[in-house]
Amino acid sequence: MNSIVLANCKMNENQKKQHNCKSDCRNKDVIDNSDSFSMDDDGVDCPSCNLELKPRVAMGESEDRITISIPEMDCGEEIKLIKRELDGLSGIRKIDFDIVNRQINLEVDPSSLDVNIILDKIRSLGMNPTLKSDEEAGKANSMSRLFLMNTMTSGVLILVALFLMNVLSLKSASIPVFLLSMIIGGYFIARRALASAKRLTADMNVLMTVAVVGAAFLGDWFEAAAVVFLFSLAQLLESYTLERSGNAIRKLMDLAPDESLVRRDGKLVTIPSSQIKIGETIIIKPSKRIPLDGIVTKGSSAVNQSPVTGESIPVEKNIDDTVFAGTINEKGALEIKVTHTTGDSTIARIIKMVESAGAKRAPAQNFVDNFAKYYTPIVIFIAILIASIPPLTLGLPAKTWIYRSLVLLMIACPCALVISTPVSILSGLTRAARDGVLIKGGMYLENFVKTKVLAIDKTGTLTCGKPEVIDIYPVPGKTGEEVLSLAAAVESLSEHSIAQAIIKKATEMGLNIPEVDNFKSVTGMGAMAEIHGVKHFVGSHRFFEERFLCNSDIHDTVIRLEKEGNTTAVVGNELGAMGVLVIRDKPRQKAKEALNLLKKRNKLKIIMLTGDNNETARSIAGEMGIDYRAELLPGDKVSAVEEMKKEYGRTTMVGDGINDAPALASADVGVAMGAAGTDTALEVADIALMSDDLLKLPYTMELSKHTLRIIKQNIILALAIKLVFLILGILGLATLWMAVFADMGASLIVIVNGMRLLKFRQK
Repeated sequence: MNSIVLANCKMNENQKKQHNCKSDCRNKDVIDNSDSFSMDDDGVDCPSCNLELKPRVAMGESEDRITISIPEMDCGEEIKLIKRELDGLSGIRKIDFDIVNRQINLEVDPSSLDVNIILDKIRSLGMNPTLKSDEEAGKANSMSRLFLMNTMTSGVLILVALFLMNVLSLKSASIPVFLLSMIIGGYFIARRALASAKRLTADMNVLMTVAVVGAAFLGDWFEAAAVVFLFSLAQLLESYTLERSGNAIRKLMDLAPDESLVRRDGKLVTIPSSQIKIGETIIIKPSKRIPLDGIVTKGSSAVNQSPVTGESIPVEKNIDDTVFAGTINEKGALEIKVTHTTGDSTIARIIKMVESAGAKRAPAQNFVDNFAKYYTPIVIFIAILIASIPPLTLGLPAKTWIYRSLVLLMIACPCALVISTPVSILSGLTRAARDGVLIKGGMYLENFVKTKVLAIDKTGTLTCGKPEVIDIYPVPGKTGEEVLSLAAAVESLSEHSIAQAIIKKATEMGLNIPEVDNFKSVTGMGAMAEIHGVKHFVGSHRFFEERFLCNSDIHDTVIRLEKEGNTTAVVGNELGAMGVLVIRDKPRQKAKEALNLLKKRNKLKIIMLTGDNNETARSIAGEMGIDYRAELLPGDKVSAVEEMKKEYGRTTMVGDGINDAPALASADVGVAMGAAGTDTALEVADIALMSDDLLKLPYTMELSKHTLRIIKQNIILALAIKLVFLILGILGLATLWMAVFADMGASLIVIVNGMRLLKFRQK
């Protein structure tokens, strides 16, 4: 049996494991402190999302992820064909179609499936798939060059034929030239049309071929050749435009230098960054870009982190600070211990996540796909009626009505409509990533816009997450130094931010910190450990009250300090409390401004969730002008989020990573703060703010609104153009080449309109 963890179960520390969903599950990679749950190798249904879960493939088992580039995949019909062709293959775990980048991403088991079988299956559809690698890129480029040459040759032959027909009056001699133009320009189209027709699929290539052959049969040779040329030219322009859109995010990789100055065998050598291993030391001179993620081991400098976090102001970096590939070292020299290789750097993972975000479809995209499914057969049916009824029942000229039906066939494929949504979403996600906001998919982008209530964590989110001990109140007979020394000893094995503040203060004061035994953390309450055989405690007022270790003086002191907005930690042993530490964490700069913008522009209700005491929570919430819920354990935050969803509707939770993972998973949208350099936060959150700037929240909301606005514009544009030419075609006011121009022109219009998001700037 394989154990998996769900966001809603309880388990102990030793049981913590991850699970993999066969489909897209909100519990993916979420770890919680609750009971685990078992399943066999066939998988089970996830109680949170009702999707099938599969056991995670263990280290050493065969699993591989491959990307296949398919230049011809520019419409929903091609996706259907490919999906139908690959569905029967065993060994394919998952397929994601990326129409904007014209590629498919597959998870396969190479032990039971040869990738060449997949390539052959796609080739049988008249397409030219290539594995996305440097070696295969040349093949894809050569196919693109051949397509370009065929298109240009087709255009030149049309000019020659027109010269023969109109200047030399050799109409009969022009027909073979027009035919040659059609064959050369339409070779790839006809090949794909044949493959689609064999599978009884009427995609754009089939419709185009039928229309061209029909026009030639009617004697309209110029129009038939012009349609082929215009269609091929439009596909080239569309491919170029989509490539620009897809490359916008990948250009971030160019920011990381290809070579690094590394210390090896006591010498400084310059080698390719791809050959640097984890743990090696690289040297970064002033004004140079940092090639790899790492930790500063020597030196200090200001680093421009805008490519990763979107921060406009350089950040000071000292020893033990994290730095990211692609950022710029501005002043001093730095020595950096490498923590991630080139393919696994933060910036590389951002790019991979944005490229795979298309699999998480926005509701608007589902609408478009459902509409397109019915649109094409309906228009083809109308075209058949137009071609047959008037000539057969009314005795009208067959040539005229067959021609009109061919015009309708040219607008029967909804390519512009299908491409309108994904290109807009990818452009929006790319713009966000370049500004330091990672959105995992269109569904989260749309859900974020529809948020009714924003739940936000306090420590590390609204506050800086760097609390400081500002005062000590010992009981009579004890000194402040003694109380702080014992507290630092108990907390010496804890990673909690308050524990780090206590240790830091004790270290600054030069206090002796005794060694401890049998350390134990009590989630949301405090910690305990033995010092010289005596059990000592550091924790909340409630922690001491429940153990009957509090006295009236300590009680009164804690109540007074908390009313003043302070956080307190009580220190004591088995005999009773020995003192109170006063701890304060500063609110983040611009936090209030960010929340005010969200309330003013988006009418959001904002509620702070914290495990801190009620008085401190009231003080922070009052300063921010928001509601609050205090003294919450991690499980209570999940319950609070679920209550908000029932009471208010769509809920977004903002936290600082793994500590808030269960609540982030429970919300409709989970937003992690300061995710740069934090692997878990990047994996858990639906939206990750790479920096700690809360103003990125209203920015993301505005970008999401703008993206949805452009998606609606694109859908309306595509439908309107189709409707206009549908009417013109029936009335006989549209020609074949006009229909091609309108159809492919509409595709170009929605692509360019979607790409406007790459230039988005918040007002």
